[in-house]
Amino acid sequence: TKSEMPYSLVRTERPKSGTWFRAKVELSDYYNYDFEGKRSKYWSILIEVEKPGGGFDATPSGYVKRATPAGKTLGTLLRDGGSHWAMLKLVPVRNPDDDSVLVLDCQPLEDEAE
Repeated sequence: TKSEMPYSLVRTERPKSGTWFRAKVELSDYYNYDFEGKRSKYWSILIEVEKPGGGFDATPSGYVKRATPAGKTLGTLLRDGGSHWAMLKLVPVRNPDDDSVLVLDCQPLEDEAE
């Protein structure tokens, strides 16, 4: 399963409906801009978006509401403190000064050997 578009287009085109990306994810403790002070409502996720052909394209900060299906899936997937592969449906946050993304959906993938 591959990403729907290069991640760089998310920053320039800012799609509103969300775009699927193959990424390696892990929990983070970074909360900025509109997410400061909202640790109890959101998971902070470090996202490493895979490039077509290998390597990583970008490492945006991601946020997902803990109570949503995507938040529950990510909370379960990442509770071991490690990093895991997943398909994420991402949308840029509304604040144009913030390069962060919201996670709208998540489908865990089989972890791959490094």
